[in-house]
Amino acid sequence: LCISGSVLMLLAMGAGVALVWVAPLLPHLLGQGFEASAALLSTLAWLPTVQVLRKLINYPLTLPGNSHLLGWVYGSGAVLSVAMTTILIATFGTQGAIMAMYADEIVLVALLLVAHWLWRRP
Repeated sequence: LCISGSVLMLLAMGAGVALVWVAPLLPHLLGQGFEASAALLSTLAWLPTVQVLRKLINYPLTLPGNSHLLGWVYGSGAVLSVAMTTILIATFGTQGAIMAMYADEIVLVALLLVAHWLWRRP
């Protein structure tokens, strides 16, 4: 898991760099109407890296006997995601949706770390 996880993180970071690099080219390739999309794409470029990190932390908790922890983590994450998305989109529009996505992933990482700590406690 250490080697494959490191490779996956490097691939996700590489994809993020590629998206940041390609985003400014969108208006040139697809037309001036895609300027806003280019800005959004560069803002979303690092989301896959956070998602891969979450999945790597998630993996040990997928072993038998841990489904109750995962249920609580993802149930709590779903409730928080709906609340954050509702509030942030109403307040900030599309940028709020992006903030909600990053915030949801970061909260899930934190909750998974707590669940992992609870699982490892004697």
